Amino acid sequence: MIPFHQACLFVFAIVCSASVALLHGSANCSSYTDISIETQRAAEGILLRHPELATNDALMEKMLSIIQHYERLGNTRNQAISRAENDMIRNGLLLSEKERQRRAAMNGKEQERAVSGVIESRIDGDFNGWEGETIVRLSNGQIWEQDQYYYEYRYAYMPKVIVFISDGRWKMLVDGTSRAVPVARLK
Repeated sequence: MIPFHQACLFVFAIVCSASVALLHGSANCSSYTDISIETQRAAEGILLRHPELATNDALMEKMLSIIQHYERLGNTRNQAISRAENDMIRNGLLLSEKERQRRAAMNGKEQERAVSGVIESRIDGDFNGWEGETIVRLSNGQIWEQDQYYYEYRYAYMPKVIVFISDGRWKMLVDGTSRAVPVARLK
């Protein structure tokens, strides 16, 4: 069985190769092979810089879509990849080099939590509890929306929150509330 990251790399190479071949109007085998090797090297570079792409199909598809968009606009592959990476970093979908360095500098337990998908922050402003479709803005810039109906009134100013994955879903536990509530990240 092929490891998941190698399968992603293979799919990435095929999709990019096909799109470039169509752009250049050449779909013969020799140019496809050349492009495939070039694309594979580009894909390996992206996965080395952004390992989070190897475990997230939706993120990988988004990256491919943005790269193809920039290639259709006439950018070279390297320009398209660079612009796609910048777009995804700006929208909070990928980690910037600075953020990766910050996380690498964290010690022991904090680093384990960041890698394991636990986010600790505070709500940016007032929290009035869960109302069914509550939108929560965190002080780290992330925005989350309540993903399952639950009602609980609890007023707090800038309470601590922990966002974590449980049963395949993101959940948010706000300090002082009685339970963690399923949420979806908006930004």
